[in-house]
Amino acid sequence: MKRFVVIMVVLAAILLVFVQGVLATANYVYHEQTNNNPGCGSGAYMNPLAPTAGQAVNIRFKVEYQFYTNQVRVYYTTDGSNPSGAFGAGTGTTQVTAATYDCTFGSPPLVDVANATIPGQLGNTTVKYKISAWHSGGGAEIFANSGGCTTSDCATTFSYNVPLAAALADLNAAQQGSAILVAWETVSEIGNVGFNLWRGVSPSAPDTQLNSALIPSQAPGSSQGFSYEWADEANLVNGTTYYYWVEDVDVNGVLTRHGPVSVAYSAPTAVTLTDASATPTWPLTAGALLVGGLLAFLIAAMRRRTAS
Repeated sequence: MKRFVVIMVVLAAILLVFVQGVLATANYVYHEQTNNNPGCGSGAYMNPLAPTAGQAVNIRFKVEYQFYTNQVRVYYTTDGSNPSGAFGAGTGTTQVTAATYDCTFGSPPLVDVANATIPGQLGNTTVKYKISAWHSGGGAEIFANSGGCTTSDCATTFSYNVPLAAALADLNAAQQGSAILVAWETVSEIGNVGFNLWRGVSPSAPDTQLNSALIPSQAPGSSQGFSYEWADEANLVNGTTYYYWVEDVDVNGVLTRHGPVSVAYSAPTAVTLTDASATPTWPLTAGALLVGGLLAFLIAAMRRRTAS
């Protein structure tokens, strides 16, 4: 009798696992944008919370329960649109990254923790993403933090912004004497290591890099802004319009170009000595001679009077 009971329990457990594997639907999928640990393994729900340009983001989330799902995905966009898709296939500009099951925790039934990586993006990009889980044997696709939502249309959208390495407040150029002075000012330099300065004769693209070595940031990683200047005297040609770009370089080597601004260059003309003298000098010379003559006459008369 005992053997029969044991066999029945084993068969019931196998049947339960089979049913869960074929027809199961996740009880819930959960994610948050914090440094908290989802329940097991190493790593936060989101790391890093404030990515810089080019920095990948690791996304972790919980799926209840183990064996209820065997497929986990992250749908994401980088163009500002809302992510959409179903069962691992994105629509429109939505991209999809597959997650992996990382670990489990809790008392049976266990909770799965999965993780996925969203690739690094350029500065000034907004990333939006949605998370889902389902079982390939059947059952609905459940989206994170969305109750019983089974389509991406009603799913919760998470997002984060990738800032520019250096946020520019101003970029300008003006001729000063025989040079063109290029000046730029930043609002912040979070993730910035320095700048390159480019010049061209067309607004479409530069053709000359003016700095041979990176122009260093005045305070890498600072949330404050700074001012920079560069005097360009490199082979300037009279009558040419020059265009300038500033390129910031972040800690991951990602380049972001700003500009252009333009200046119509006019070579300074030489000023002659005669041009600078507008008043003739002969009246002064004649007056000096007259005064000198009178003084000489008076001195001679005084000498004769003394001698007599």
